[in-house]
Amino acid sequence: MSLIDQVKLLHDAGLHSNIKIMANLVLSASEHNPDVLTMPQKYQVQVWYGDALYEEGEFHRAETVYKKALQIKRVLNRSRARGVPTTNTTTEPDLPNEVDVKYRIHECHCRLKQLKEAVGVLESIPAKHRTPKVNMALAKLYQKAGLDRSAITYFREVLKECPMALEAVLCLLSLGVKGAEVASLTMSNLPNLSNIEWMTSLVKGHAHAALKDYSKATQVFKVLESKSILRDSTELLHSLAESYFLGGDLTNAMQVYTRLHSLDPHWTRGMDIYAYLLAEEKEIKELETLSTTLMNSSENSVEMWIAMGYYCAVTKKPTRAVYLAQKAFMLDNRCAQSVILKGNVLKDTNKISEAILHFREAVRIAPHRFEGHKGLVDSLMMAHRLKEAITTAGNACRTLGNTPRSLTLLSSVFATDFTVISVCHGVTGNRQGKKFTRKGTKHGPVSP
Repeated sequence: MSLIDQVKLLHDAGLHSNIKIMANLVLSASEHNPDVLTMPQKYQVQVWYGDALYEEGEFHRAETVYKKALQIKRVLNRSRARGVPTTNTTTEPDLPNEVDVKYRIHECHCRLKQLKEAVGVLESIPAKHRTPKVNMALAKLYQKAGLDRSAITYFREVLKECPMALEAVLCLLSLGVKGAEVASLTMSNLPNLSNIEWMTSLVKGHAHAALKDYSKATQVFKVLESKSILRDSTELLHSLAESYFLGGDLTNAMQVYTRLHSLDPHWTRGMDIYAYLLAEEKEIKELETLSTTLMNSSENSVEMWIAMGYYCAVTKKPTRAVYLAQKAFMLDNRCAQSVILKGNVLKDTNKISEAILHFREAVRIAPHRFEGHKGLVDSLMMAHRLKEAITTAGNACRTLGNTPRSLTLLSSVFATDFTVISVCHGVTGNRQGKKFTRKGTKHGPVSP
């Protein structure tokens, strides 16, 4: 067995820490003795070395090693173009693809929070060589950077080749692409498969959710969950629970999240919201259990830090709760729940100015979340900034629609002990509050 075969054996066995040592020594030896490795073998070992460093969490070193591998590959390509033999051609098909190596470099940049560099690496791949994996990564990076049109273009490219890429479907809907168009991208590209009738309904439900029509979304998801072959699907239960929650039906949201957690205790997505609901109900024991389970399931997830933060909040450890919320925000600065948690803790400890800043950020990140609007209104009222509170509550109604919760929030401002001048023709606060309360009641029951 040759030296390259021994290194391959380590790679195939997943002995990454061993490859780190062996590959480093072999590559050093090949620098001083060209007979140790041929150029293609040197390229292969360099990639294996980069893979090992990546798996061991050494992303800076992995990026450097991958770039050296690409330099070797360029030399190989030039030699091939000139007709210079480099190795036995039977070994050539086994060499790592340059696109895959660039994708790995992009992953290193992402791990290091170097998103601009990650985009640059993927954009350097010619369009005709971009795989669905590359297009998906580019689309998500563009979406994170706020480049919605570019993101939509690449999500569409993903669906052209992989019509059941449901994350791409959800992202397109969240970016405002119409449900009918998304459905055509999926269903028209699918072969005539049996047992996928649910696909159309699933896309329809998510289209309603994207349009903030949570009542219709929950109806679709509920029918799918109860009357189709998708019963007890944790993915579907998560969609149903989230729609209940965003629509203000907190009781049903709690029930579905509880069922989801019992079916799969290691499920993480949405568990930050579940922690919030448990904290609101002062279910301290269940919240402690959830925090412990998430800690064992994922060592560094946003949901874990938020669940622990809510547990600290309800057990009167506000400083620790703020710290944990900040940890979650550092992991994902688009996570509204971490900012809402921090804002509520700051509000409860009378740090009103800081709370206002955090709730404003929560509304900016997730304008569809009622909790951010409510926290901001409550904080402004605590600061006796009633005119701002009225304006903010009015904006909440415009953003969220005239839902029971938003109208009741607006009425709560007018129903304070202070007499404020209404934004509507000088009607006093209490009378205007009664008007909005009656209007909210007509729309349905109000969840707390």
